[in-house]
Amino acid sequence: MVRTVTNVPAMTRGGLTIHFPSAHEDFDSTNYVQLAFRSTNWFAFLSQFIANAGTPPVDEVDISGTVSWPGHGLSSNAVAFLDTSHSEYIVGILPSDVTPATGAYEISFTLTGSLEAFVEAWDDVNGNEDMDVGDGIGWYDQNRDGEWNDMLTFVGGTTIANADIELFEITPGKSYLFHKKLHEWILIGQM
Repeated sequence: MVRTVTNVPAMTRGGLTIHFPSAHEDFDSTNYVQLAFRSTNWFAFLSQFIANAGTPPVDEVDISGTVSWPGHGLSSNAVAFLDTSHSEYIVGILPSDVTPATGAYEISFTLTGSLEAFVEAWDDVNGNEDMDVGDGIGWYDQNRDGEWNDMLTFVGGTTIANADIELFEITPGKSYLFHKKLHEWILIGQM
C-alpha cells in the first residue's frame, strides 16, 4: 500500500504532485511518454502548452554607434544619452560612457511601452558638468538633413546599430538651451 502524507495541518491524506514544466529545457518528452501519459493525453497537453507559451516578447532596447568630433579627440568625460524633452531644452536620461579612443558607445535598457527621444552625445571637455563653451555636443541625425529634428520612438525590442553622432563645439555668442548639469539628469535603469 502506498501512503502519501501532506504538510497541511489536519489533513491526513496526501495528494498528487505534478511536475508542470514551463520551458523546453525542463520538459523531458522521452520520459513523459514512457510514463503512459498518452492515455490521459497529459503528454499532448504539456507539449501544446509549452509550444504555445513561446518566447516572451523582448523588451530590451539597444542603441550603439560611434561618436566623433572632427579636429578634436574625445575626453574621458564624453557620454551618449537619450534626450526625452519635447522642448528646446535638453533633458538627458540613461547617460552611457563613450570610449575616448574609439568613440564607441552603447545604450541598453529595458522598456515597457514606448519612449520618444533623441540620441545625443556630449563631451564635457573641462569636466565641470556644465554644457559650456568649448564642450562638444551633437545628435544622431538619422534622416541626414542636418537639423536637430530626429526624435525617435523606441519600443521593447528596438535595436539601432550605427547611430553615429558627430559633435560640434559650443562657441561663445551662440544660444544653446541645455539642461544645466549632468548630475541633474534623470538617471533611470529601467522604464
